Amino acid sequence: VNYRYAKPKKFNFSFGGNFSSADFTRTDRRVDTSVHYNFTNLFPRANLNYTLPNSGNLRFNYYGNTRAPSIDQIQPVKDNTDELNQRIGNPNLKQSFSQSFNLNYNKYVLIGDQYMSAGVNYGTTKNAFSSISFVDALGKRITQPTNVNGNHYYGARMYYTKKLGTTPIRLGGSLDASKNFNTNYVNNLINNNKSTDLEIGPSFSWDKAKKFEINIYTGINYVKSVSSIRPDEPTQYWTQNYNVRGLIFLPWKLELSSDASINIRQRTDAFDKNRNAIQWNAGLTKKILKDKGQIRLSMSDILNQNIGFQRDVTSNFINERTYNRIQRYGLLTFIYNFSKNGKPQSW
Repeated sequence: VNYRYAKPKKFNFSFGGNFSSADFTRTDRRVDTSVHYNFTNLFPRANLNYTLPNSGNLRFNYYGNTRAPSIDQIQPVKDNTDELNQRIGNPNLKQSFSQSFNLNYNKYVLIGDQYMSAGVNYGTTKNAFSSISFVDALGKRITQPTNVNGNHYYGARMYYTKKLGTTPIRLGGSLDASKNFNTNYVNNLINNNKSTDLEIGPSFSWDKAKKFEINIYTGINYVKSVSSIRPDEPTQYWTQNYNVRGLIFLPWKLELSSDASINIRQRTDAFDKNRNAIQWNAGLTKKILKDKGQIRLSMSDILNQNIGFQRDVTSNFINERTYNRIQRYGLLTFIYNFSKNGKPQSW
């Protein structure tokens, strides 16, 4: 059910929501018993879009949703596939209810070719799904899901880009900040985890029609996570990402392109290996058949450094994962465009 009201060129407003029901029946064949679960799910929402003078726009969004526990989470059967990390369900789990609030502003100024945007967001969850972990002296861990309150997050972001005078150069930048609060239990001790994420991203672009294009994007990110159980050992590190892309238009309908992604990852106390990598690609394209076809010769990962990388920080531990990717290879490509615009129909 949804209601919407609009006033042209000024604002529109809507609110409503969805409703659903989830049913589980858990049968324990060992003792011949059955337990029935029923969860009523609500998904409220509201939106406001307001047009401001001078090409500005203000938008507010609210979303709410309930989430029922899965059958695996409520099943009280121990999963001992991994003897060191065992899991057992919790038949007393309640459904969670999450809410998010978002406020965004954006504006485009024709004079100076400027664009700006800013936004803030906040979210909270009641009866959030978390975990209780019991760890013995040998490192064996038994984990059970549980409901917790107090999980929430908030963040802010800004973006701005502007053409530099009458030149074809465009400068820009972004700034993102967020903070997360999560709760779990370790050996009957409550563990409150606070994590901070900051990122700044300057950008630069320069192009000249049918001559060249240059784009530079950066992302400098700082992460810090502090646990209430061990506040003396925070997890913190920097990562940097630089992306450079260039295109040159040559005679005889040739195009020379190249791009590079430079990833710099600070080592941590837990993982002290060098995970920095540069992925450099290049290609030469020739247009043929009245520009409907292309022949492209390209080389990917020229420096042979392409690796998969992922780093996650949770309430209890930091996890770093590397995985194989296709590395240096060359490719010869032929592209033909079959699209054809029809002539205007006469009446």
